[in-house]
Amino acid sequence: ATAKESGVAEALKDVVELVGNQGAEQRVALERLREAEEKGRSEQRESLARLEQRMEALESGLGAVGSRGDGVEEVIGFLRDNQLNEAGVVARISAALNETIGEKVEKLLVRELEVKVVPVVAKSLETLKESLMVSVTERLTSTNEAIKTAIDKFIRSKSTLETLTKSISDVVSEVISASFRETLRTVV
Repeated sequence: ATAKESGVAEALKDVVELVGNQGAEQRVALERLREAEEKGRSEQRESLARLEQRMEALESGLGAVGSRGDGVEEVIGFLRDNQLNEAGVVARISAALNETIGEKVEKLLVRELEVKVVPVVAKSLETLKESLMVSVTERLTSTNEAIKTAIDKFIRSKSTLETLTKSISDVVSEVISASFRETLRTVV
C-alpha cells in the first residue's frame, strides 16, 4: 500500500508540475501578446503625432494664404474631425485586440487543460481509486476475520454453553414430562 501511495503522490506531483508549466507558458504567451499590443499602440501614437504635425503645418500654411478664411476653417475642421475619427478607430482596434487576445488565450488554456491536464488527473484518480479499493478490501477482510473469531469465541465460551444447555434442558424436560403423563393416562 505504501508503494501505491507514493505512486499516487508522485502522480499528483506530476499534475501540479504540469499545471505550473502550463501556467508559465500561458504567462509568457500573454506577455508576448501584451508587448505586441503595446508596440502597436506606440506606433499608432507616433502616427497620430505625425498627423498632428502635418495638420499644424497645414493650418499655418493655410493661415498664411488667408484669402479664403471660410474655406480654410472648413479644411481645418475636416482635418480635426478625421483626427478624432482616427483616435476612435485606434480605441476600437485596441478594444478588439484585447477581446480577441482574451478569447484566444481562454480557448488555448481550455484546450491545454483538456488535452494535457485532464488525462493526467484522470490517471492519477484511477491510481488513487485502485489503491483505495485494495486498502478497503484488506480492511474488510481483516474485520470479517475478527468478527468470525469473536463469534466463534462467544459460542464456545463456557457461560454461553451453560446457558444454552440449561435452556435446552428446561424446554426438553417440560416436553418429556408432558409426554410421560399423557402416556400414563392412556395406558392406565
